Amino acid sequence: MNSATVFLEDPRARASERAGHELLSYWITRCDQFLDRQRQTILERDASANEIAEHVAALKFMIRVTLALQALLADPDAAAQRFAPALSGKLLQLQESLKLLQNPMTEQQADAVLQSAFPDGR
Repeated sequence: MNSATVFLEDPRARASERAGHELLSYWITRCDQFLDRQRQTILERDASANEIAEHVAALKFMIRVTLALQALLADPDAAAQRFAPALSGKLLQLQESLKLLQNPMTEQQADAVLQSAFPDGR
């Protein structure tokens, strides 16, 4: 009997694996909800400086927690390895959101990007 067989037969291991899957699934969903709310309340409307500052603080917290979960998945014995790509993707989205909010594009820069992407206006 190998160690993988022992792990799967141990009810405590299965409970631990289930808990890990539930936690990571919850966190990925929570990141999606956070990013949707960011789009609706920050990016799609003219948010105040205070609203942006509060959102950036929350965004930094989301990044910290995601990094901590990513560190847990780095453990070679982590049972929820299948969540690693999704968690890495969420971390990248959160980090890019932070860059966007800390270094917003000017109207002229946005126009230049649109012009280069759509030179004939279409």
